[in-house]
Amino acid sequence: MDLISGLMAQQKTQSADEIIPMLCDRLAHARLASDKRAAILTLKGFSRQYRESVIANGLRAVIATMKEYTIDTDIIKACLETILILFIRGEGDDDLTRSWISQQSRSQNGKYPSPLLLKEEGYSMDQFSLWIADEITQSEENIALIVSLLENTDFYVRLYTLQLLEALISTRSVKTKELLLNSPLGIPSLVQVLDDVHDPVRNEAVLLLMAVANDNFSIQKLIAFENTFDKLFEIIHEEGDIRGSIVVQDCLTLLANLLKYNVSNQKLFLETNCLPKLSYLIAEPLGEEHIVWNDQRLQNVEITLDIVKLLVTNGNESTKANQNLLHDADIFLNVLRLSFSLNTPNSLRPHALLTVADLISQNNDIQHSFSHIDVPYIDPTQPKQLQVYKNSVSVITSLLNWCLLLNSVHVFDIRVSAAYLLRAYFDGNDEGMSSFLDDQIAYFHGEVDMVEEPDTIVGNDTESRDDQETQFNGSTDPSAENGTSEPSTPTVDPRDVPIANIFHALLEYDPDIKLNPYKTWFSACTLIYLMKDNEEVKTTVRQLTSGDAESGEEVLSAIQAMFGNLLANVHAQDPRIAISYLMILIVMLYEDSAAVDDFLSDISNLKSLLQFLSQPDAESPIVQGLATVLVGIAYEFSSKNSPIPRVDLHSLIIKIVGKDNYAFKILQLKEAPLFYTFTEEDIFHPSKDETGLPSVFLESTVVWLIKEHFYRIKNTLNRDPNIESNGRLSYEKYELLQDEHHELQSTYQSVLQESKKVKHDSEQQLKKLSTDLGDVSHDLDVRTEELTVLKSRYSDLESKFTHTSKDLAELQKQHGELTKGFEEKSKDVDSFAEQVLQKDNRISKLESELEMLKSQKNKAEDGINKMSRELFQLSKEKEDLEKKVKQLEKESQKSIKQQEKLDQSLKQKNEELNSYKSKLDAA
Repeated sequence: MDLISGLMAQQKTQSADEIIPMLCDRLAHARLASDKRAAILTLKGFSRQYRESVIANGLRAVIATMKEYTIDTDIIKACLETILILFIRGEGDDDLTRSWISQQSRSQNGKYPSPLLLKEEGYSMDQFSLWIADEITQSEENIALIVSLLENTDFYVRLYTLQLLEALISTRSVKTKELLLNSPLGIPSLVQVLDDVHDPVRNEAVLLLMAVANDNFSIQKLIAFENTFDKLFEIIHEEGDIRGSIVVQDCLTLLANLLKYNVSNQKLFLETNCLPKLSYLIAEPLGEEHIVWNDQRLQNVEITLDIVKLLVTNGNESTKANQNLLHDADIFLNVLRLSFSLNTPNSLRPHALLTVADLISQNNDIQHSFSHIDVPYIDPTQPKQLQVYKNSVSVITSLLNWCLLLNSVHVFDIRVSAAYLLRAYFDGNDEGMSSFLDDQIAYFHGEVDMVEEPDTIVGNDTESRDDQETQFNGSTDPSAENGTSEPSTPTVDPRDVPIANIFHALLEYDPDIKLNPYKTWFSACTLIYLMKDNEEVKTTVRQLTSGDAESGEEVLSAIQAMFGNLLANVHAQDPRIAISYLMILIVMLYEDSAAVDDFLSDISNLKSLLQFLSQPDAESPIVQGLATVLVGIAYEFSSKNSPIPRVDLHSLIIKIVGKDNYAFKILQLKEAPLFYTFTEEDIFHPSKDETGLPSVFLESTVVWLIKEHFYRIKNTLNRDPNIESNGRLSYEKYELLQDEHHELQSTYQSVLQESKKVKHDSEQQLKKLSTDLGDVSHDLDVRTEELTVLKSRYSDLESKFTHTSKDLAELQKQHGELTKGFEEKSKDVDSFAEQVLQKDNRISKLESELEMLKSQKNKAEDGINKMSRELFQLSKEKEDLEKKVKQLEKESQKSIKQQEKLDQSLKQKNEELNSYKSKLDAA
């Protein structure tokens, strides 16, 4: 107090720029708690007017003081208030910390506004708020400190702590969530505050958890596993369920944030007995106690329905199982009752219808059950006092009536939602589509009455119609339905239920159709969806006829009837009717030569359409563009056998419209804003044109068809008219191809299995062969080396063989010469031998004569000398002959030896030659 007194005394002489630094210094360095308390309270007073100075000089001191005096409630409270004031002053001159209580509906939550609500209101945090957030979030210790303050039992400490966390989330969301996630007690401490006995603290905790859980999967799981679902349903029940305040809305929003895109939390929600509680919330407005609707209650129901839709998101693996669970929990029935209850406001009815659509989409069991439900018919365009009809009708009939007959711009969203629900009923439901189409055709031909006694009553087959109406409307007392407690007597006689028919709307001429142009539009869209990827339905519709020949009426095919109605409305000021017929004709004619031939069967109608296209673009560019697309498709899929041959049709279009004009109109359609910016979601939140009608003209199937095949349609006139376009594959051919495909696929599988086996065996054999290949390669290398050596040796041997052959030839020549010489010598030897023999004979004779002479010598001694001389002479001749014989014998022996030597040499050469040949053969 002395410090404050001293400061007040010096206020006259000291400025705020001097006082604030001194206070911050005192806060940072004072030892006594009372001095710190006085300093922080004074800083809180300066924080509104001198934000920058207080932040720059005292923010860190305030945070340090909070760390030091966590158990001092007064100091902590003052510190939190100071930081909140510095945070939420924001940009501008308005002091939000003072005027909030008088401006906001959540003023009961505390003295200061919730930073998250400030952000929702469009107030932006300035650079000083970001400065504070950065200073606090730079340390995990600071976040842990703030979270620990939630353990304080003081009301204001807990409230301001939650608001400070909200301020951090609104400025530095990602960083703050990361720090809370890393803090062991961060998320559990926040969830624990939901059990606080003080409603403002609890409500502020719900707001904070909404922001913390948004778009953060990990935090969503941590929050959910703290038993948060049960706690939130308890709060909702304490606050009055659907009839509750904005707190119920916040709790439901938190539930939605926890379930959105989080499969784990959705499974936990479905497994923890939450569905009966959710079903109770939906059924509460249908109870016996009359409910007075206001914006808050409508918002509560809409968020509840959004939670249901989150559990059955289209395309998820668990969607069908979740649909069955919600059906078993009576949520499906309660939402359907809400859709057709007389007490349901028209602003809520579209949300309920869209929710029912998600609950039955692609689920044949629920779709079948849905088609057997009868409902008390109501007309959302009429006041409750006039809602008196004789009969109940099928829910399908009621939805179709809403699509086609609700001629009020104020319930257009109901028409759209009813059409969306019909599509969900048809989605994946071939039996339902076929039944619906058969009923529509039968009623169109007058073969069946659509208003009959109901065979199936909602909930019980033996239930009376009054019970059924009670089940749907929530009360049997008409006064309760009207929101009054006084009894009243209906002043209107029961009326017949009107029955809508898409073929009546499309094939028959209605002079008053301009009063309800969307009747034709929704009929066309419904039929387009039925024909989408369903050739059987297209064929059935194409074969449908209009007109009674017995009554003298002209009988027209469905295509010709719609073509005629198109020409009757093509110049109308409202383009929606013409667009409706153009869209359905485009879908029917595309890739269907039979439909094209039907379209071209009346040349006068075609010329009328071409004349319309040849006129200046005074009409809607969408009508002109779609009509051009229709003509282009008719030409693209025409043939030489068409009623107007393809070549003649091409010439007719070129003559009346022109090739360039055709292309320009197609481009103009593509660039039209309604076509170029088209999205499927536009129909749920449409703007309004100058006539006050919704700016809804196109259907998604037609838009995507044109965009996907734009190039083909635009350039169709550039193709040779003598070359026909590829026709659409017939169903019979498709079945044959499909059977062939299955057979080939089966064969492929068997071949694949066999090939796998062969592949395995081949791999094993390949491994073995690889091993053998290695061995063979090694042997090959060895053999190659050997072969190289042998080749070298062979070359040498071949060279030697050549030389040897030459030598052999020479030897053979010599051998021949020697043989010849030997033969000559042999002849000589024989001659000499004969001579020797003759000599021997002569010698023998001479010897005999010698003997005789010797004997005679004795006898004739006289002739001894003479004989001696003759003997001497003969001896001498004998010696000469013997010498000659010996010489001849020597020469003969020499010749024989030479011949033997030659024979031996020749034999040796032959042996060597044979050896070489054997070696060469072996190599």
